[in-house]
Amino acid sequence: RWLYTQVQLAQSAPDKSALVRSGEEGEEGGGGKLRLRKRFSIHLFISTAPCGDGRVYQFGGKKKQDYKNVGRLRHKIEDGEGTVLGEKEDERLSIDSFMLGQRLRTMSCSDKVLKWNVMGLQGSLLSHFVHPIYLSSLTLAHFTRESCVARACFGRVQGFVPSDPEYAVNSSLALRSSTFVLPNTMARARPKSSSVSANWNATDGGVELIDTKTGRALQSKDAGQGAATSRLAKVFM
Repeated sequence: RWLYTQVQLAQSAPDKSALVRSGEEGEEGGGGKLRLRKRFSIHLFISTAPCGDGRVYQFGGKKKQDYKNVGRLRHKIEDGEGTVLGEKEDERLSIDSFMLGQRLRTMSCSDKVLKWNVMGLQGSLLSHFVHPIYLSSLTLAHFTRESCVARACFGRVQGFVPSDPEYAVNSSLALRSSTFVLPNTMARARPKSSSVSANWNATDGGVELIDTKTGRALQSKDAGQGAATSRLAKVFM
């Protein structure tokens, strides 16, 4: 939503937008698309290593089976904790199967960051108007091994060359974290993760709470009646 607002500002008040037309600021070409101004950068902070491959640790095993599950795509399952490996025989999720009770499967956080580091943060819709925007850094508060997170976030596709030269593998992502702690040394008695998610950005102003099981807003400080549909829904774009 922040980038969408910046695209609108680039049309109505260019000097106030974080985006600039390619060819400006001393650059040539670019097909007239917008790009992030040089003085801006995007940084991601999360409390722990991203779920999925970012939490699969390598400790120097020499046997092939020690690495058979490293670098693979994983997904989260509705009402579950952690992630599971994606298999070729997994049934494709459809509206019908979901309505009949099949548990929802969603992309793991590690795989999302991996996608961002190739396709950019702007998403498919804004990619029609904006050049790929990549993360400059990823900061983790605790419980991580940087080499494993680097593998999960961009190392798995190192050497991949996108067919469109506009895109690239963002292997220059800076990783920062606290001291690595072995998983079995941490307290295991943790409550199940909350299904409530909060979102905020500089352009919307207020905080919105969402029930992640339904995708609907629980409350919005600035919203009145009809706030059940989250402002993150594409209908509000």
